Amino acid sequence: SRARSQNEPGGIPFGYIADICQCFSALPAGRRFTDIIVDDLEEGRKYLHAMAEGLGTVGTILTELLWYGFYMSGGLGFSTGVAAGGYCGNVIEDFVDSLSELIHKYMKGVRRVPPKWDTVRWIIDTSIQIMMETYEKYPSLMEYHWGGAHRISLIGGLAGNTASMLTGSPILGLAGINYTIALLMKEGWVRTGWAGQEVQDHVGLAYSMALRMEEGGVPELRGANYPVASYTAGHSASYIGACLTSAMARGSSFVCSPQVKVAFADPHLIFDFRNPRLEIARACLKEFKPAGERNLISSI
Repeated sequence: SRARSQNEPGGIPFGYIADICQCFSALPAGRRFTDIIVDDLEEGRKYLHAMAEGLGTVGTILTELLWYGFYMSGGLGFSTGVAAGGYCGNVIEDFVDSLSELIHKYMKGVRRVPPKWDTVRWIIDTSIQIMMETYEKYPSLMEYHWGGAHRISLIGGLAGNTASMLTGSPILGLAGINYTIALLMKEGWVRTGWAGQEVQDHVGLAYSMALRMEEGGVPELRGANYPVASYTAGHSASYIGACLTSAMARGSSFVCSPQVKVAFADPHLIFDFRNPRLEIARACLKEFKPAGERNLISSI
């Protein structure tokens, strides 16, 4: 799989996938997220909900469903469950609402968060406690996100992305994801997934700070096929989120490539990347027709 991934989903850099997401297209650009969430809680929620929809659909489908599900594991159902759980049930939105209230409450008067571990650790600890307690409070939610890998990836991703969202550093976000899963959730729940799904988080704590290519590289230029996470269920959307939320924190209009951002913003595209959930629902209703090189077939 590593030999052929250059033109496959695993070879698409996380920064490019973040630019494919058009979730912020309808929202004002140029303002840092901390300024928005401190000044107006409801406006900040719009950005967070848009982020959740973009990552929970485009990010999970490209990585969890297509790459891990079809290419790496041969069509096992776990990746379908992980991907679908990202954009069904409004679970991410509920967690995001709790995080937005937490940030709005404790960030009053703070306009810039330095990208230091001691600065963001407290909010990571607090946010995962809220989310873990929510799972334990609702057994049906625990069953819906079956398997430890499903739950740890969602909680770890949101906690780590919060660090990126506040500091503008994707590297700090990756460290937050690995710290959350490998240490805090391992301590709280003991078992974090089948087949040692937290192994990559233990080694990732060191690799998240490494820029050598066989250990990671710049987060925006990594892909789902880099060695540490070459077979990891549920994590890739979190890594994409670290890139996306760090750009959001800086008020940037794109993550990695302005060309990719503009290309997928084209309103003439058949698939509307600004509303991916709606487009997936349309696909379920079979409203799409063959496009591209198959236009001739569909027109006969």
